[in-house]
Amino acid sequence: MRWLPSISALLSRATHELDHLEGPYPGGPHLDEPDDDLPAPLAIDSAGWLVGDGVERIPTSRGGYRWRTRSQQPGGILWHWTATSHGSGRTLARRIASGSGSSVHLWIDADGSLIQSAPFSRGTGHAGGPSSARLAERDGVVCLDPAGAYSANSYLLGVELVCVGEVRSVGGRWLGWPFGRAGERSPTVPGAQVVEAVDARGRTRTYQDITPAQVVAGERLMRACRARYGWAIPQPYSWGHCTVDPSRKTDPGPLWMTRYLPEILERVLLGAET
Repeated sequence: MRWLPSISALLSRATHELDHLEGPYPGGPHLDEPDDDLPAPLAIDSAGWLVGDGVERIPTSRGGYRWRTRSQQPGGILWHWTATSHGSGRTLARRIASGSGSSVHLWIDADGSLIQSAPFSRGTGHAGGPSSARLAERDGVVCLDPAGAYSANSYLLGVELVCVGEVRSVGGRWLGWPFGRAGERSPTVPGAQVVEAVDARGRTRTYQDITPAQVVAGERLMRACRARYGWAIPQPYSWGHCTVDPSRKTDPGPLWMTRYLPEILERVLLGAET
């Protein structure tokens, strides 16, 4: 497998492509031959921090959950979306660094940057509200368990994809949550970045697409987790906020869960024992 020595050229190319799209944005990035495009691999050090090109640390003291797995390591990744404009990852990381809001391990920005707030050696408070499901570990695999004592915060890494998420056409513009409600601000998305997908309830909805650089960054993260934690089956990588809190949450949306994540998993787990 051949790796490029730097992430900068890839991110520059992805940004250029997004800025110069003409017409519809047809399904976003499908990296059929990723080996020639992926930058140098990431590693996870002994303290739980990502190491490699494109990683930035903005540490927070929030989220001191103890891992409840037998290995005392994370048992998987739970994906979120920020429902904010692109480029807000650092802003959100700085906010929780000062003690505000929920805590999360990592943001993946539109340009593929990875902003890490908490080490993977401890859990964070990203999916543990009253309506969230309880989890447990069974035969070395984390699973939903109504009788479980702990939430996803004690089992799964929290990773945020920085994007608007679902969008709706309001007054000739594509707006994200709260979709142009009077007196409140809604992020705006260029029409070229809007695509349709079918949600978990079988409804066709419109979303801001995931960028090519985010797909690459997600794959780099998943490869690092496989190398460090030995996750060789799809389940640890396949949790969404919608999985553990379906009555309230739809993130990270069907584009990530049913389109891009399966493609990435096929590459990351190629040759893995299942």
